[in-house]
Amino acid sequence: MNFTIDLLSSQAAQFDNVGNEINAAEQLLIRRWAPCFNVSHNGQPTPLPSRYRPPNARLRCSRSLRKLIQEAERAVKIEDNRLWFQDPAS
Repeated sequence: MNFTIDLLSSQAAQFDNVGNEINAAEQLLIRRWAPCFNVSHNGQPTPLPSRYRPPNARLRCSRSLRKLIQEAERAVKIEDNRLWFQDPAS
């Protein structure tokens, strides 16, 4: 799963109309982008993609914290290796 994270300052010009107040800036972004996992200040959240299981579905993963940590470490290692092999500067 790939995604991009934008770090924004509440002091940016795009938040002038809410007085550059951090909580108001966050609420503005939620209303603007309507993220599906945020229901606060989000009257019409983006629907979950069809490939997602419903929020009330039973968990299919191991409940062992150790196993979850190992799976996460393995996923990070695989992604790091993939990026390393794709990097032409290496």
